[in-house]
Amino acid sequence: MKSEAEQAEVRQEPHRQQKPGKSGLVMALVVLALANTGVWAGVIWNRSGIPTGEISFTQCDFVDFTNDASGSGRPQPFIGNLYLSIDGLEIGQDNAERLGRFYQGYVAVSRGGEAWVKHYNSLSENDRRWNSSAQQLLAVAVSHKAEELLADYGTDGHSAVLPAYVGVDRWVAQNHLVQVGDEMRATLSSIPVQGEDCIPSHRITVNWGQRYEPWISEVVEIR
Repeated sequence: MKSEAEQAEVRQEPHRQQKPGKSGLVMALVVLALANTGVWAGVIWNRSGIPTGEISFTQCDFVDFTNDASGSGRPQPFIGNLYLSIDGLEIGQDNAERLGRFYQGYVAVSRGGEAWVKHYNSLSENDRRWNSSAQQLLAVAVSHKAEELLADYGTDGHSAVLPAYVGVDRWVAQNHLVQVGDEMRATLSSIPVQGEDCIPSHRITVNWGQRYEPWISEVVEIR
């Protein structure tokens, strides 16, 4: 017959087996740390060196600051990320003949200027109202290789080179949704909200980096 001490030892044994091992917890923490390190390393590399694009806007160029998504007619504060709308992404006969059948490449996007004016004047009144870019962004060149576009675009302060692929009959530009971090979100949210007749009060600069990923590099008040 087992002593009381031996019986107590038997009762405690299942509990010992149920305790998670320290090695498993340590391994989970190591994996999490490596994942975070990889993310931050990617961010640092993306923002190192010469940007592959830089375009400045004002708060009036984004719907969050000027329209009310709820339909109440009252202007709303900044609530989300910045979406960039780009015109001129139709493939076109000249591009189809020059590039042939390939489905991945790059587009150079420019803001304003003579190219935008010419494009805008060619649109119908309906297209101007509903389909044209509120930010005056226009795809002005396409290529298989980013290097062929970076020679002329991305460093002039109003253009960027973006990855893209071919849809049914249009280029689909990637990396045109600018993620907004918590710190910058607080900055944007502090900008006074205006209505339809928005008066620019802040300049918002967006950069694209080595991975062609965008971020907000600066928000300054226009004096």
